Amino acid sequence: MPQLPGCGHSTTALGFGCSSLSGGTSRGHSIRLVHAAHDAGIRHFDVARSYGMGTAEDVLGQALKGRRQGVTLATKVGIDRPRHAWAIMTARSLAAPLRRLVPALTRSVGASAYTGLKVHTRFEPQFVEASVTDSLRRLRTDYVDLLLLHEVSAEQVNDTLLSCLDALRRRGLVRALGTGTSYENTV
Repeated sequence: MPQLPGCGHSTTALGFGCSSLSGGTSRGHSIRLVHAAHDAGIRHFDVARSYGMGTAEDVLGQALKGRRQGVTLATKVGIDRPRHAWAIMTARSLAAPLRRLVPALTRSVGASAYTGLKVHTRFEPQFVEASVTDSLRRLRTDYVDLLLLHEVSAEQVNDTLLSCLDALRRRGLVRALGTGTSYENTV
C-alpha cells in the first residue's frame, strides 16, 4: 500500500470521497455505502464539514465505528456547515417523490443552486481549532490523518494560520496537512 504523504501511514491507492454521504432519511444508505467500500478494501476516506449538508462527518464516524484502525481519514477546514441544513434536508426528503418522477428537474435545480455560488471561507485560528475539535467529535476519533485547507487562497495563508496548524499537529490532533482547493486558488 502507498504511503499517505506527511503522516507516515500507508493507505489504499483508491479512496472513498464522502461528499454524497448524508444523514436524515439517507443515513442508512450512506452507512451501507461506507461499509461496502471498506469491505471492498478501501481504507482512505475523504470528508469535509460541509459535505452532506453538514452531516457527512457524523455518518462516516458512525459507519467506521469499530473500524478506525487501519483506515486513514482526511477532513477539511475553512468552509463551515451549511446554515439551516436540517430544514433543507427535510424539504429534499419531502420532495423525494417528485425528484424520482422528474430526475432532469432535480439535476437542473441542483445545478442552478450552485451556479455562481461564492464559497465563503474562514481560516482564523479560533475557527480552525473549533472546526477540528468539532470534526474529531463527529468522526468519533482522536485524530485525523490529513487535514486539508478547503478552498484556501494564497492570501489567506499567513504565519498565524501556519502556527495554529503546527500546534494542532504537535498536539497529535492532525498528522499531516495539505490543501484541498481549486486550481484557480493555487496559482
